[in-house]
Amino acid sequence: MRTLFRIELIDVLAIGVVIVTGTVVMILIQRH
Repeated sequence: MRTLFRIELIDVLAIGVVIVTGTVVMILIQRH
């Protein structure tokens, strides 16, 4: 159970990083 929870937590963090990176890229593109 703990291992599965850890994998899910890592997946959530990875998805969050991807979303934040995409948002930052969009903002930078809109600036230029």
